[in-house]
Amino acid sequence: MQHFKRLAENTWLVTVFRLALGTVFLISAITKLQNQALFVDTVVRYDLLPVGLAEVYGHALPWVEFVVGAALVLGVFTRLAAGLSILMAVSFIIGGIYSLYRPNVELCGCFGDLLALTHAQAIAVDVAMLGTAALLIWQRHKAEIAGIGFLFGRNVKDTRAGMKTVLAALALCLVVVISAPFATGAGGQLLPDPEDGKPELIIFWDGCDTCPFDWDTWERLEAEYADRIHFRQVNYLEQKGLAAVFEIDTKYYTTVLVTGRGTDQMEVHHRWGGNLDMDWASEVFDGLLDQLE
Repeated sequence: MQHFKRLAENTWLVTVFRLALGTVFLISAITKLQNQALFVDTVVRYDLLPVGLAEVYGHALPWVEFVVGAALVLGVFTRLAAGLSILMAVSFIIGGIYSLYRPNVELCGCFGDLLALTHAQAIAVDVAMLGTAALLIWQRHKAEIAGIGFLFGRNVKDTRAGMKTVLAALALCLVVVISAPFATGAGGQLLPDPEDGKPELIIFWDGCDTCPFDWDTWERLEAEYADRIHFRQVNYLEQKGLAAVFEIDTKYYTTVLVTGRGTDQMEVHHRWGGNLDMDWASEVFDGLLDQLE
C-alpha cells in the first residue's frame, strides 16, 4: 500500500498520466469528429437513450472530449477536466455494460475507424481512464506540473483579478480554435443524412476500379430507381467503422438495402454478396417500395 502511495505521489508519474489521458481524449475526439454522422448513428443504435437525446450526446461528446483533452495536455483547469473525464468514463462504462447484454452495436465506436474495440475491451480502457482521472483529482496540486497552468502560476504576480485563470482560459481557447478545423476537416461526413426517408443501397468495396464487379448493372439500377432509392458507394478499407456497423465480410463486395439509417428504426432489408442480378434486385426494390408506400 505504501509503495502504491509513493507511486501515486510521484510528480512526474502524475504528469505522464495527465498527458496520456489527454492524448487519449484528443485521439478519441478527432476520430469521431472526422466522421461524426457515423458516431451519432452508432450512439442512436445503442438504444440506451431516446433518439433525440442520443443525437445530442453524439454531437456534443466529441467536442467535450476535445476540450478536455486539450486542457489536460496543456495542464490547465486539470481538476475540472479530470472531473468531466470521470463523468464521461462512467457513461462509457454504463454503455459498454448495457451493450454486453443487449448487443445492438457490435463495436463501441470509441475511436472511429482508427481502432475497433469490442465492448469488453472498451470497458477495460474506460476503467483505466476512470482511475487515471481520479488520480489527477487526488493529486491535483501535482497534476499541473510541466503545464501552462503551472507556468502561469509561477510567473503571474497579479492574481487579484484572477489573471492566472484568464490566461489559462485564453490559452485553451486559442488551442481549441486553431486546431478544431484540422480535427474535423480530414474525414468529413461519410454519407449524407437520409432525411427524406428513402431507402439506401450501399455497396461496400475496396476502391479497386479494375476488380471484377458488374458496375453496368449497378448503373442501370441507379438510372431506374435513383428517384426513389439513394445509391451509395463506401470504401470499406477507409471506413472500417461503418463496415462493422453492417457486419460486412470483406472477402467480397457486399451490397445492403437499408432503411432508417441514423435512427433506432434502422433495418437491413436485403444483402447481396458479389455482383447484383438486375431482375432479382428489381424485384426486391419493388417489393420494399410497395411496402413503404
